[in-house]
Amino acid sequence: MARTTVSKGTKVFVRDDFYDWLPAELAQPIEEGDLTALVYITLPDDWDSNTVSPRQPCLLRGSIIEETGMVARRVKLADYPGGELPLQNIDANTGNTLGKSDMADLPHLHEAAILYNLKDRHKINIPYTRVGDIVVAVNPFQWIDGLYSDKKRHSYAHKLVWNVEAEDYSNRQDILEGYFDRLDHDPHVYETACNSYLGLLLDKRDQAILVSGESGAGKTESVKLVMAHLATIENTHDQATVRGSNVRSEIVSKISESNPLFEAFGNAQTARNDNSSRFGKLTKLHFQVPPGAEQVTIRGKVVPFPVLAGSSFETYLLEKSRVAVHDEGERSYHFFYQLLAAPNEDKKQYWDGLDGASEDSFRYIGASGTIENQSDVEDWEETKVALDLFGFKSGKLRALVRAVCAVLQLGNLTFDPDSSGEDGSIISSVEELKKLSTLMGISTEDLSEALTTRPLKTFREEITVQLAPAAAKEGCDALAKEIYAQLFQVIVESINEATVPSSDVVESLGIHSISILDMFGFECFEMNRFEQLCINYANERIQHKYASDTFLQLKDEYEAEEIDIFDFSAVDNSEVLSLVEGRTGLINILNEECIRPKGNDESFVYKIKTIHKETGCLVDDRLHSPNEFSIMHFAGVVTYNSTCFVSRNSDKLPHNVLTCVASSDNEFISERLQRLASEDTISQSNIRGLSRKRSATIMSKFKKQLIALMSGIKESRTRYIRCIKPNSSKQPLVMEHQMAMRQLASAGLVTAITVSREAFPDNLPYDVVYDRFHILLPIESKLDSRKDIREKALILLECKLQGRERIVGGHVIAPFACGKTKVFFRSGSLEVLESERLGLYSAKASILQRWARKFLAEKRYRAFENTAIILQSKWRCKMSRKSYLQHLSAATVIQCWGRRRMASSEAIQLRQLKAATQIQSMWRMQRPKEMLQQSNNAVDVLQRFAKTIISRHSVKAAVYEVVEEAQMDRKMKVLQGKLDNPFSDDKDDLLKESSLMIEYLSRQLYKQRTRVSDLKADLRTKEKDNIRKEQHSLTVSAALAANKLEVSKLRTASSRLELSIVESKASKANMRVTLKSIQSEHKSAATKQLTEQNVMRIAYTKEINAMKEEIRTNKRDHAADMLELKNEIRREEAKHRTEIESLQEEMRKAEEAQSEDMSKMLNALGSAHEESAESSKPPEEEVVQLQQDIRDLRRASDAKIDNLKVMLCKNCFKLCDREMEEYGSTSRGALMDSDRSLLLRSLGRRNIEGRKSSSRTLY
Repeated sequence: MARTTVSKGTKVFVRDDFYDWLPAELAQPIEEGDLTALVYITLPDDWDSNTVSPRQPCLLRGSIIEETGMVARRVKLADYPGGELPLQNIDANTGNTLGKSDMADLPHLHEAAILYNLKDRHKINIPYTRVGDIVVAVNPFQWIDGLYSDKKRHSYAHKLVWNVEAEDYSNRQDILEGYFDRLDHDPHVYETACNSYLGLLLDKRDQAILVSGESGAGKTESVKLVMAHLATIENTHDQATVRGSNVRSEIVSKISESNPLFEAFGNAQTARNDNSSRFGKLTKLHFQVPPGAEQVTIRGKVVPFPVLAGSSFETYLLEKSRVAVHDEGERSYHFFYQLLAAPNEDKKQYWDGLDGASEDSFRYIGASGTIENQSDVEDWEETKVALDLFGFKSGKLRALVRAVCAVLQLGNLTFDPDSSGEDGSIISSVEELKKLSTLMGISTEDLSEALTTRPLKTFREEITVQLAPAAAKEGCDALAKEIYAQLFQVIVESINEATVPSSDVVESLGIHSISILDMFGFECFEMNRFEQLCINYANERIQHKYASDTFLQLKDEYEAEEIDIFDFSAVDNSEVLSLVEGRTGLINILNEECIRPKGNDESFVYKIKTIHKETGCLVDDRLHSPNEFSIMHFAGVVTYNSTCFVSRNSDKLPHNVLTCVASSDNEFISERLQRLASEDTISQSNIRGLSRKRSATIMSKFKKQLIALMSGIKESRTRYIRCIKPNSSKQPLVMEHQMAMRQLASAGLVTAITVSREAFPDNLPYDVVYDRFHILLPIESKLDSRKDIREKALILLECKLQGRERIVGGHVIAPFACGKTKVFFRSGSLEVLESERLGLYSAKASILQRWARKFLAEKRYRAFENTAIILQSKWRCKMSRKSYLQHLSAATVIQCWGRRRMASSEAIQLRQLKAATQIQSMWRMQRPKEMLQQSNNAVDVLQRFAKTIISRHSVKAAVYEVVEEAQMDRKMKVLQGKLDNPFSDDKDDLLKESSLMIEYLSRQLYKQRTRVSDLKADLRTKEKDNIRKEQHSLTVSAALAANKLEVSKLRTASSRLELSIVESKASKANMRVTLKSIQSEHKSAATKQLTEQNVMRIAYTKEINAMKEEIRTNKRDHAADMLELKNEIRREEAKHRTEIESLQEEMRKAEEAQSEDMSKMLNALGSAHEESAESSKPPEEEVVQLQQDIRDLRRASDAKIDNLKVMLCKNCFKLCDREMEEYGSTSRGALMDSDRSLLLRSLGRRNIEGRKSSSRTLY
């Protein structure tokens, strides 16, 4: 396909592993034939502040960092639709990104454009965007001031419902109304609500609003806003009367107060949302036209004024499993925590066991923490008020709370193996069982028996089977979940009783309703279970409804008008619905597994893959485990794990448990469980119990609910609100690209926007087109009147819409299409014509206004002409005098300026003369100053030289003394040595040396005495200083004594002040004593509570540590056993490998023989069926004959299997079982695929199941 050249610098989008799409611009032009393109990644300046970003290496993966600092990437054009990079929507005037409130108006419409349009609006706090009649709501995660104010609510009501201004709605085509309605207001949930109410008024037709999105996307809040607006919209009309206002106010109050009850009993904190609705809800607001209702004019039609008559609610798929278990970091239903946070006075009046109870007191709840910015105590008060409003007062409220306590208490029961040695269990938590017995009014023996045993009916008798601890605990949890589900249904029924319209209102002819559906959004996790299949099935139903309303209904009209239509298969999900709910669909197959003995999850998966192997939407991957299968939903492929599908779909309590609990003295538990027990009894005793069992499964019930729901809104005008969660960290103004794109695909918005862009949202007949827009043609292009209206309209449109063609994927898309009787306009084309027509009318009106203004101006001119001449003459006189005075003033100013100038010049000369004199004097002083400085420098040099010489002499003398002292020390040591020697011969020399030494010592003695005298003189000086200091000390002591006297006086004054303070403190003593007593009581209570908590914490810690140690021990033992077992298996496998190969060959031959026998049987059955149409043989005899043939074939097959069994050892049994299972399933699947009659199919299935059962018995 030829590709046009794209110039350098074009703004485009490129794919990214983390962001999905990144903005970029072409670094090089794209020529025809290019396979790749080089682009620069151009992130906006505010990217980091409004985008969830990874670390930098993730952004630069596969990129080239150029020297300029630009991030470049080489992308493959084959990875993009049509081999072209998607273009950005750029405003030609500003160069900025172009954002639209209606995404269908975007010039370039694709995934990236949708994502960035939503992001640009989200980061400036605009959460709503329009896609035709769909409102996309991005959760802002903060309250936006003014967005939901009464002023805003009234504004939408007046613009869209009450005060719509137009020339003549009765003569205007309906197709134009939607366009003009959206010109002057932004998208909003109030817009959807107002349009629904308007449709109720004008069309007398029921309306529906479908709200969907994943958890945390804001569905609950959107439903609240829509409900509040619809409930009070009648009060926004100027002519609304107060008649019946009290009754309507009570209805509105009850509808509003129902929200706290639904949130308390049906909402919980999850990892994605602190207030997540764990159920689907359909809300119907009923409007009635009362007798004598006022008439109002709406869009040129006089219609009666309807008022709100009541409401009704219906719920779907409550998440019962959350009662017994929830993930870490999540909580169970809000009401549990509200009840435990209630004041002790309230809790005591319901049940003594709640006194002092906390979250740690019940295992179903545990230490789950609190929710930020939410108070369970305040919510309890709000819930209690709502319960009181709906009739739960005194005894009824007590019964409801005690039933909830029974649910929590069931979670505290623990089951241990029976110590008597039997294969059973006992309830080890005796005290908890007694509390439960008190709550439910059932004896502990009956409860224990019901929870630990199961009755099993055989052919002749009924026996009691003991349950293992795990099975008993599972049954206990199932009972708790069922009781809570029934209580939730009681709440719903009570709300409906209080808000539903009375019977006479329902029977009246003037009642219509607006339905608001709050349904789970499409879900796709790493592990998808039974709940995800139900949720996605519901979304497929909603998507089918949307496709039918939006696209599929247009198909017939396009074909009738002979308009080329695009491929509608992109939005038609009928194949998926057929796979799920068809005659041989997933629901029926799963139901069969639920009622079939030993039905299991793997068999369910095998059946659907065998029966629907030719179905395109069922994805069969070889990497799937036996429990996995994949479905191609409208939002993408989802892989489901069928573990526990059968058990969760059954959702049935044992009959003995129902019978036991139905005897409770709690009115809610007994009434609801008795109903379930009676239904179970009827289903067991009825001949058609098999069909009842099928219809009692979860999927069957949910299917009926969905079918009833879709039937109810089939005739309704449906509008949609798609809620989007922008990021997982709940930060405002921030968008996480991958999360947003996943939700856009899950909601079907990407496909819906693309298809709506390709469709023709507007159409007009040819005569209306020509009559309305022929004035847009220029005068020289006026058409020949002899041409028919179709040719005229075609020429007109080709002239005015020329150049508005779009090129998508290499195809030219025209802005309109001509049918047999109508012209069909693409999105934006009719708006162009209407805007140009409105501009032409404005231009013509401006011309008429100009001529009128000219006539009035000429008249006024002639009337004022004479007066103007007089005024001009006087004005000229005044201006001349004013000019003279101005000249005189100017001359005076000029003279003053001249004199100032001369004086200034003279002053400058004087300053210059003074400055010159100062410079001269400074210059004359400078030379002597320099000479003086030189002399001083020379003197300094001489002084330094003299000081150096003196220092040298003193240093030399000191050195001489030191040397002399050293020499004398040495001589003294030598002399001392000689004196010490008695045998020395040189007596004369010794005497001379001694005399010399004595002289030297005398000199030294003299020097030391001189130094001593100097030190004594210094000592006398110091003593004189000490005497002076002592005298000063005496003076200071005297001053200190005077100060002490002054201090004593001050102390006396201070004592008086202290006495007054003591008196003032005495008055507070009693209050302090009282305060201390209160504090001591509080501390003792807190200490006691803390001690109890510590004791419980220590006990729990010990128990947990013991369990951990036991688990570690079991793991070690298990590992050793597994290792030994693996070794044994390897030895056995090596031993029997050869034997198994030979047996497999014989087994293959046996299978071929069985296949031949099966084909013979089918041929025989077919022949018998053909002969039955000709012969008069009774059908009963024919069936008996066929059964005899089947038994003969079975005996032959069993004989062959017996021969093989003799040759096998025990270690080969497992292999043979697996082979036989595969053979039996394959045969059964082949029969189910055949198109034979119902009799042949039932007989064939019965034969195969019999063979499979006999195979299991043999092995």
